[in-house]
Amino acid sequence: MTLFSLPQVRAALWMASSGGLVLLGYECLRSASNSLFKAEYGTGGLPFLMALLPFVILPALAGYNRLLVWVGAKRTLFLCHLIASALILACYSAIQAGFVPATGVLCLIRDVYVVILIEQHWSFLNSILKQEQAQRLNGLIMTIASVGAVLGGFLAHLVAERIGSVALVLTPVACALPSLFLIDIAYRGGASSFEEKRQKKQGLWASVVPLFRENPVLPALLFMVTMSQTYGTLIDLGFQECLLRSYPSVDKQTAVSGLFFSASNVLSLVFQLFLTPWLLTTYSSTRIHMAIPWLHLVCITLCICAPGIWTLGAALLLFKAVDYSLFRGAKELLYIPLSFSVRFQAKECIDILGYRGSKSVASSLLFFAKKFGGYTFTPLSLSWLGAASLLGWVQASLWMRGRGGDDCSEREIEITPTLQVKKEAS
Repeated sequence: MTLFSLPQVRAALWMASSGGLVLLGYECLRSASNSLFKAEYGTGGLPFLMALLPFVILPALAGYNRLLVWVGAKRTLFLCHLIASALILACYSAIQAGFVPATGVLCLIRDVYVVILIEQHWSFLNSILKQEQAQRLNGLIMTIASVGAVLGGFLAHLVAERIGSVALVLTPVACALPSLFLIDIAYRGGASSFEEKRQKKQGLWASVVPLFRENPVLPALLFMVTMSQTYGTLIDLGFQECLLRSYPSVDKQTAVSGLFFSASNVLSLVFQLFLTPWLLTTYSSTRIHMAIPWLHLVCITLCICAPGIWTLGAALLLFKAVDYSLFRGAKELLYIPLSFSVRFQAKECIDILGYRGSKSVASSLLFFAKKFGGYTFTPLSLSWLGAASLLGWVQASLWMRGRGGDDCSEREIEITPTLQVKKEAS
């Protein structure tokens, strides 16, 4: 029997295709919403906007946790899709009616909904694939999803100046129905491998905190994701400032932004096809995680020496490409041997808080430093701060190694099977 004849592998590929549609819509929305917001508030408003993210993140996480307990994993993913589409439609209508703050609300929704949806896709994949299958397939899975992201960025580049940035806001809504269809096929195909274990009805923190205590690799993972995304946020802010200076026109800026992110997804796709499968099957996850921040240190050094749209763009391009391929692939392997609760509850907290919470904290600090300290942050100063966050990322990878990032599968299976069984049974 070949690998692709297995029902769980086919289900994984269907789910990857759904993820591609989610990313297609997101890429159009990201470029359009950034341009619409900056047209009204400038790049100076971005740190303040990101400081508001916790007011969206925490309710979203709590709501997700409740849905997971009440209706299960599949229906939760369906409902999250529908709720996100409804919120995006409401923002679109408000922008059309001339309600300017809706551009900021749209950016906040954009930053949260895509993480919630994509991480649920990965939670399903980590639940149906074995470790060896994931090492061989994660590169292909991310490649399929990245095709959607590439098409989304390229679509924004092609049509932004023709139909306008506001019309592009509707792209995720248009992608929702075919995505739901693919999710249904995936869950049906992976039913024999997918074992769902409902938890008792309790709050978010009561559900998640014990998981972090029982699995020492989880706090280290959260710290590593936080440091990596802090670096990404800082260079992204520097790049957005350079982009605004170079292309003041809203629709032109959307077109250039779409082309940039499409290029980053193409590079990511190349990594996923050729680099990620080889590295994941040759080196341990810990070694990969320890090497990645040193690669970015080279890029940020160039940004410090010559800050500008080309150097910051190159640094952001490499960060996005590695983040969507090698970093993601190595990180997801760590969840496979862990419990259903870790894969669907702790993982969501790590990725939503790490990916978006760190963005919010970094932006909040920049906002307050500017507002009350009178500091002005330029692409150069943001590059220096990015270098400092990379040092934290290096420390995070060392901490994860000390917590058993590589051998967590063996240790979890050998040491805590009784604990996990008792916990799930409760």
